[in-house]
Amino acid sequence: MSTRHFMKIAILGCGAYGLALAMQLNEKNDVVIYTKFEQEKEEVENLNYRENVLPGVLLPQLQVTLSLKEALKEADFVFFAVPFSYLEETLLEALPYLSKESVLVIAAKGIRKEDGKTGPEIFKERTHHPFMVISGPTFAIDLARGETLKITVAAEDKTLFEKLRTCFPSHIFLEYEEDIIGISYCGAIKNVFAILTGYLAGENASTSTLAAVLYSSLKQIEKILIATSCHSKSILTAAGVGDFYMSAESKKSRNYTFGLLLATKTKEEITAYLENTTVEGVNTLKSCLSLCQKMKIEIPIFSLLEEILNGKNYSALEILEVLSE
Repeated sequence: MSTRHFMKIAILGCGAYGLALAMQLNEKNDVVIYTKFEQEKEEVENLNYRENVLPGVLLPQLQVTLSLKEALKEADFVFFAVPFSYLEETLLEALPYLSKESVLVIAAKGIRKEDGKTGPEIFKERTHHPFMVISGPTFAIDLARGETLKITVAAEDKTLFEKLRTCFPSHIFLEYEEDIIGISYCGAIKNVFAILTGYLAGENASTSTLAAVLYSSLKQIEKILIATSCHSKSILTAAGVGDFYMSAESKKSRNYTFGLLLATKTKEEITAYLENTTVEGVNTLKSCLSLCQKMKIEIPIFSLLEEILNGKNYSALEILEVLSE
């Protein structure tokens, strides 16, 4: 690692989460954001806002570059804050410019549909650079506004975690875990169940019923962790139950909101929402179905939720019966 008194941090991605991270890390570090798009650079550097991704947030002065080489030069930490579908592509583009001592930080949540692999598994295939996973209950808007938060950082080497922790301001608490793949599963799969709880809320399910669904859904994630040889206790982390609760109980969650629409809006309105909004849980559901088939895991709720996405209606009773199998 560099002997400088500050860290150089490159953030790849100029969306809501990348910008929110940059705002907090910029307090103690030299932060540069990389984007491919001139318009995004213009909005951040000259207009000091990106209203479509962080509404109502005035951005501080942030460095933005269109040059990946410039962003990655002598970077101590490189955050990959791009949508999961672009994670591998972004890594491959970055590899020629990474400094030998750069530590990579995966901030994208998802599971690859083709083979059920998570971000850490993709990185292990593609690079020898050390890397970590950062995940937890952090809506980008809350992170940007400087709210007090807790985040899980998963890494095989705890010394990397300790160095990363020095980069964050004191109101953001970090917890360490070793289970990088399990933490990745938790961060991705909770988006699927957020659609389910949103759907039930749209069907006017009671608080008690929703609590039963939340509990039973967490047990399904635990079942996947055990079947894939991850740590079952990973579900009890900020990235597990914390992120799950946040996503499955709030209209700030795009996945929860999509579930509400499934229960209350027309097919045309639902399609329009999907065309204009990234709903991670939809693609992750497909990946979960593939993962279960590959690992021979029985999680019937995924098939039921796929039917709901295709327009079929289910009662809370029917959903809980499937969750209890």
